[in-house]
Amino acid sequence: MVPRLKILEEENVDIIVGLPNTEQVRESFAIQLFQFINNLAIKTGRKRFTLHIVSIKPRPMYIEDLRFLLQHNIAYTLVLRYYRHDLEKINELVKALKRESSYVYGFVFHDFKELSDLLRSHGVEVEEVEQR
Repeated sequence: MVPRLKILEEENVDIIVGLPNTEQVRESFAIQLFQFINNLAIKTGRKRFTLHIVSIKPRPMYIEDLRFLLQHNIAYTLVLRYYRHDLEKINELVKALKRESSYVYGFVFHDFKELSDLLRSHGVEVEEVEQR
């Protein structure tokens, strides 16, 4: 079972976000993530999202990569959960999320193939993106 903040995470859409393993993530990545969230809001009719962040950057450094998204979001409730680049833990997370939620998606930088492959092996719809 995935521990949840009941009030904030009840009936959320879960998105596993694979951040680029580069020193600096361009603002365009966060813009593409925001567009992805907008599309999922329309598709699912939900406005609450839990972003499960997979990154090699430590806490709180990965938040800098999402600065644009966090500063410009006024429409959605966003909960961030951090996962170090540990595919075994991510595998367990995805299994638990798929048991608990019908809305699990992936948003992954195109070079993060092992995460994309892992998500797809569990039947998760994945959007692979490039930094522009």
